Amino acid sequence: MKAIIFLTTVLALSACSNNNNAQVDEYLYNTANKATNAVERYKACILLSELPPNDQIIEDIKNNRSNDSTCNTYLLAKYRIDQKFTDTFINNFPEKDALKPLWDMHSQSGYIFGILPPSIQLLSEFAIQNDDALDKLASAIQYSDGAFSESLTDIVSDMYIKMPKRVNTSLERVSLNKQEISLIKQTSEYKRNL
Repeated sequence: MKAIIFLTTVLALSACSNNNNAQVDEYLYNTANKATNAVERYKACILLSELPPNDQIIEDIKNNRSNDSTCNTYLLAKYRIDQKFTDTFINNFPEKDALKPLWDMHSQSGYIFGILPPSIQLLSEFAIQNDDALDKLASAIQYSDGAFSESLTDIVSDMYIKMPKRVNTSLERVSLNKQEISLIKQTSEYKRNL
């Protein structure tokens, strides 16, 4: 509930004026990089990424590479500033057990159950054309559970409908277990027949 109220407040403030936009952006950027609470950093980063890009913050991130946080990498990739930032985001995206903190922070941040983290959603956009992103997305199925696993399976099955050969190759590369592969294929077949 707090996250919804905070989001509403931020969006309302950002709509007021350009002067307020810069203040809200700066506040969120500082919170995303300096807050002591990891969940607060996570929420601030996600909120900042939903606002229109701020040139000053983009320059701050690009010029201050010593503070190469996950949030900064995510923001530069989301804003699609340069292909090298997209590649860095994909290459540095957590894998296997390193995904656990992402699932935990996302769950604690007030998102509705089953909604994937925005960074996973961004990774899925890149996975349409990038094999490394597709591999990381597919392998994440093994390291998630419940609604997160179902959502990931749903995304990969949608991709399987459009490019079965490429997705099959990726599933083989990441050694996804036979049950998961079968579920992806069954889900895609079901969706085709709708």
